[in-house]
Amino acid sequence: MCNNYQNNSSGSNSAQLYLNGHNIRLDKVSSKKIYKEVRSKVEIIPTAQLKYSEKYNYQLDWKEIYCIPFRVTVVSRSREFQFKVLHRYLATNKFLHKIGLLPSFLCTFCKRENESIEHLLIECDHSNKFWQDLIDWFNRIHIKVEALSDIDKIFGVWKRQADFHLLNHSLILAKQHIYSCRNKGYSPSLKTYPAKVSVIYQIETTIADSNDTTQQPNYSEQRQHLDAFYQTSPLVFPRHAYKEMINRISNRPDHFLSLTVERSNRNPNATQESQNQFLLH
Repeated sequence: MCNNYQNNSSGSNSAQLYLNGHNIRLDKVSSKKIYKEVRSKVEIIPTAQLKYSEKYNYQLDWKEIYCIPFRVTVVSRSREFQFKVLHRYLATNKFLHKIGLLPSFLCTFCKRENESIEHLLIECDHSNKFWQDLIDWFNRIHIKVEALSDIDKIFGVWKRQADFHLLNHSLILAKQHIYSCRNKGYSPSLKTYPAKVSVIYQIETTIADSNDTTQQPNYSEQRQHLDAFYQTSPLVFPRHAYKEMINRISNRPDHFLSLTVERSNRNPNATQESQNQFLLH
């Protein structure tokens, strides 16, 4: 325990605290270490975790669930988004109406049901159609997915080993895409989803190269997955858009990325719609 204090008459440098099973010299102890030790003795289950466990009545491995976004992506915005989903911090019409910021609690997409987190991301007919199209797309690019349960969509697939990084990364991006479409007022579609993949691919590889994360465990496998995933997208960045993205990330990391996505020569059958500008975040 951190209040286990030991002193020695030889001098203050010999004073020690017992932290995390070890005696540590007082001059080496930081307030952060003491705080961490105190917090480790107090276990408080988050309210959101209790609500999810009650709703789905399933033995959820929360330790694995909380680790997934940190294992499959290095993009802070993607990690932050999944954090908001897990802790039920995601602003929906239900919540915004409750605090008086919106006149209606109805779903942005279907205009019929209460827009809760679960309804918006998985239960709404519009979102469900997107998930079905996404599953079909997974199988076309040789990621074997027979079905995705509501638990898989919300929390990720922590028991699966094949395509673990790619699939869980994609599930986070899919939820981000749905929420982004909700903010812009149109239904989620697989037609615009590859553009989101392209943005994240460029961000991931840039962060990895700048931080030399290629030496970290599992990154080489993740990079292969990202490369394979990116090659399935009919959309790629022109050089000027890529430079613009890097500048925005460096100078205004809190800003939305407004990037022009151009059609690749690899897909001459892409429609004119695919050449439009997408506002992505």
